[in-house]
Amino acid sequence: MENRMDEASNTTNGTEFQQQSLLSALYKFVQAVKNMDEAVMIPSKLRDMDVGESTGVLSEENNNKALVPCIPAGSDLYSFYSMLNAVKHEIISGPARDGDFCELEDNADDSSKKTSAAFRHHLQGIFGLLHQLTETANFLTHRYEGEVTQNSGSISSFGL
Repeated sequence: MENRMDEASNTTNGTEFQQQSLLSALYKFVQAVKNMDEAVMIPSKLRDMDVGESTGVLSEENNNKALVPCIPAGSDLYSFYSMLNAVKHEIISGPARDGDFCELEDNADDSSKKTSAAFRHHLQGIFGLLHQLTETANFLTHRYEGEVTQNSGSISSFGL
């Protein structure tokens, strides 16, 4: 990202963003993954750990009202750990090319593969749309400035 998110607060270049904004959600996710990295000193130990029944994070509803598993029982926690770090890296560095996630894809369980693939698909879509919207805004700006400059030149010659 061109504007790196400030470590201490929800700010970008000194401007606070709203709690429900995309930037706020991205900031919270990146911070949660950083906290996870600080807490998990030996990531390979996650391979020996069970999800357990008392996590309270086994499923979540998405905006389509379909049940989406977050961490299904019996999942490999290390796969999710790797996927979350890969997603954080992709958010900070931009969308990865298809070959960039080969290590995750080979070692991950099906649930983390599906989650990773869905995220990459949507992130690439968001980046694509934002690029199109940016190009549209730039075109509109240049078109307007050209029209104003052209009209201001003819208005000033009429005034003389």
